[in-house]
Amino acid sequence: MKTKNIKTILEDSISKQIKSLEELKNNMEITFLATLEIKDVGTCNKGALSHLENGITTIYIIKSDEKIDYTTVSKERKNLTEKKFQMAEINDTNWKDDKNKENCVYVGRSGKIKERLGQHLFLERETTYALRLKKLFKRGKIFIDLYQCENESNEVQIFEDLLWDYYKPLFGKQGKK
Repeated sequence: MKTKNIKTILEDSISKQIKSLEELKNNMEITFLATLEIKDVGTCNKGALSHLENGITTIYIIKSDEKIDYTTVSKERKNLTEKKFQMAEINDTNWKDDKNKENCVYVGRSGKIKERLGQHLFLERETTYALRLKKLFKRGKIFIDLYQCENESNEVQIFEDLLWDYYKPLFGKQGKK
């Protein structure tokens, strides 16, 4: 049986990926919605999210107004996980190598943005994976950039991964969750 040269297989696969990405680039349906400014995470309440609408796929990028201290955040995360809270992973490489851009805390997406951001900010239930920003950042300002995305789910995942690769957020993981 004759087999294809692996180099030819890879070249063909790469060419298909490039073509697919070019088509995606030309058909992006992303609209900037708003930047939420939460002036003090510690005193923030759910009213800060009252104007958000569910039902549309929203990509969100959470940023801090100041450089985040790795030691403080990792200790607080450890305390919370010891109390059985499910939390996003810390991306040690992004912290230690100072690759993080714009003090990016997290990149995510949701069709229920009001609920998801509520989980990240206020969640008390231990079993849902969330940032628990109110516990991690007891004070300080955060910004949440919101983008409506009308592309297909698999395309939105590609956008999220590309943003993750650009921002190198401090929490979460790249790829399908």
